[in-house]
Amino acid sequence: MILNNDYVDKLQCSEIYSICGNRIVMYQVEMTDRDLRRASHLSNLCWFHGQRIADGVACLSPRKNYTRFCFFNPDGSFELVCGNALFAATALLSNSSVNPLKIYPFDIPPLELSDEKDRYTITTPVSIGYQPILVESLPPSVIHNTGSPHLVVQVDNVASVNLPKLGATVTYQLEVNLTIFSICNGKILARTYERGVEAETDACGTGAMAVAVETNIRSINSSSIIYPGGIYEVKILKTFPQPVIALSVDKAYVELIENGTRPN
Repeated sequence: MILNNDYVDKLQCSEIYSICGNRIVMYQVEMTDRDLRRASHLSNLCWFHGQRIADGVACLSPRKNYTRFCFFNPDGSFELVCGNALFAATALLSNSSVNPLKIYPFDIPPLELSDEKDRYTITTPVSIGYQPILVESLPPSVIHNTGSPHLVVQVDNVASVNLPKLGATVTYQLEVNLTIFSICNGKILARTYERGVEAETDACGTGAMAVAVETNIRSINSSSIIYPGGIYEVKILKTFPQPVIALSVDKAYVELIENGTRPN
């Protein structure tokens, strides 16, 4: 997708990336932490002439020894982490003088990002949910927080689920994402309905991590999580006292769609 030049001209320090089909505006700006957390107006960059052309805006603000990260959904709501945006940040910052390993979101520990030969990898601790929740016709399920909270539900066949209907209910009642998965011929297939976007995404990095947590609890091998838009590779590096996950994606799935203009 090549964006209209009139739109690109307004972006200034921005790039638009597609990560497994999930479109993210990467916005580089010098802004204090206080102002950055209040910068929900940047969600306007997800829209062009009333049409949503991106699934969120990731803000990268340089500090002395690290880069501050935050994320806004298209509706302006604040999100601590977006996995796909972190992959885009690694691709973006690895081509500059900034160290991509020092990414600090708000309110959670810093994330370890790495640029390897053929893939990008995120390594991060996650929080496990234990309290089963009942919603609509879904089986009892739990919420895992992987930087963004996901209600994770195993279903017989992800393709047959009316995800827009169920997702709208879950995001309205619980204010979390809904991620479903099924196991078919030994493969783990997943889909995610995103809060703040109010639509299904082609792929979701934090959703893939949430599925990895859930399948690990059930002693299911989840080395690959397959979304409609691409495949994530996952490793559970640590389980106690808190799970630590390494999530990787092939660089072929991370694509720069369009450069914005940069001020001198």
